[in-house]
Amino acid sequence: MKKYGKNLYLVSRESYLVKEQMIRKIKNFRDLDIWKKSIEVVKDIYKTVSGFPKLELYSLTNQIQRASLSIPTNIAEGFKSILFF
Repeated sequence: MKKYGKNLYLVSRESYLVKEQMIRKIKNFRDLDIWKKSIEVVKDIYKTVSGFPKLELYSLTNQIQRASLSIPTNIAEGFKSILFF
């Protein structure tokens, strides 16, 4: 938290306290409910695309799988950026 002038902060004190409380409860991105749900989405998508024709194996199927995997990955990266703000 950088201080600019007398009472001007880059981040307000209230939001800083909320962040501290959140970090105490959630130690890891795996504790986030949204991350857990996104893993379930990934599993469902992998099951669904396993029934796609073999012709689509390296095009549409692969693209759908990579897109679904990006959801929990982005959540984990976002969580890391909150911790080191």
